Amino acid sequence: MSGAGTRPTASLRLGPALRAERIKLRTLPAALATVIATPLAGAALGAAFAASARDGAALESVLASAMPFLQIGTILLAVYAVASEYSGRQISASLRAVPRRGALLAAKGALALASTAVLAAVAVLATAAGAAAVLLADGFDSLAEADWARMLGGIAYLVLIGALAFGFALLVRRLMPALAGMLTAVLILSPLLRAQTEHARWLPDAAGSQLFAAGGDPVLTPLGGALVLLAWVVAVGAAGALRFARSDA
Repeated sequence: MSGAGTRPTASLRLGPALRAERIKLRTLPAALATVIATPLAGAALGAAFAASARDGAALESVLASAMPFLQIGTILLAVYAVASEYSGRQISASLRAVPRRGALLAAKGALALASTAVLAAVAVLATAAGAAAVLLADGFDSLAEADWARMLGGIAYLVLIGALAFGFALLVRRLMPALAGMLTAVLILSPLLRAQTEHARWLPDAAGSQLFAAGGDPVLTPLGGALVLLAWVVAVGAAGALRFARSDA
């Protein structure tokens, strides 16, 4: 009976760990700045891209143009959720407070996923609102013909790319290398490789872009692209979780 009685107590430790992680992320100035700046940037980008289209533009095409910039926000937030503690070695204090690494990792992952999901939804809606304000003022009724499935796909992409960044930060365990590595990969290396070879479609951001891109890929469908990106998330996340479980603080 004693063994059965200890199981609920152990499982309840996830609640305090979640609250602690939420407080840490909420009080991190860089994370707060990211949460505020990303939707504002999305609204400005949506308006700018819509205004630059001479004959009007569909909301989903504006979103596709803004997505390379919006993903910076979810990448930053996801990396901050895990790697910020390694910059000052606060991870040792977290492990003393929550010795069960599985519970601590679950709390960090759940908070990062929820936070990036909210940020992604708000950023996409802000981008659409900025674009719609310009398009409607110019007399283009793009709202009635908007492809809302691709808008939702954009949100899903931002969440998944944030999850990939979380796993990468967990693997690297350093704030600046994790940020530099992810941002360089999606903003520089991937576009360069896509211009050189068709095999670059299997890169995580290239595959995931099928969720929101207006032009379809001859090989990957939106579902196929999502599965490729999800496979990257699982592989990198598993490697990061394994290192977190086996490495010293």
